[in-house]
Parts: sequence; C-alpha cells; structure tokens
Amino acid sequence: MGNNIKNLRIKNELSQDNLTNFLGVTQTCIVRYEKGLVCISTSNLYKLSKEFKVSISYLCRKEN
Repeated sequence: MGNNIKNLRIKNELSQDNLTNFLGVTQTCIVRYEKGLVCISTSNLYKLSKEFKVSISYLCRKEN
C-alpha cells in the first residue's frame, strides 16, 4: 500500500508536506506510510481515496 500512496502523491504533484497538512499527521508518519512501516488509519485511508479519486481497495493492492 505504501508504494501506491507514494505513486499517487507524486502523480498528483503533492509533496509530503501537502499530505501532512491534509491528513493532520507528521512528515515522519507520511514517510512510514509510504515505506509500509505503519498501518494507516481507516479515516486517513478514506481521506486519501477521496483526494486521489481512487477506491480504498485500489490503495490497498500490493502493487499498482
């Protein structure tokens, strides 16, 4: 899932700082999401799916 978040962030020309403000988490947290080191909360997963206009299942796929 982490690579999917990172790829969508880059595709949408967003910085990690943009996501920290949008999700209300630290940049360290974003890095950990993108590296797959921590699980993302369901509420933040939902926010990302709406922001990137993709389904939650798309975000959760192993590789996109």
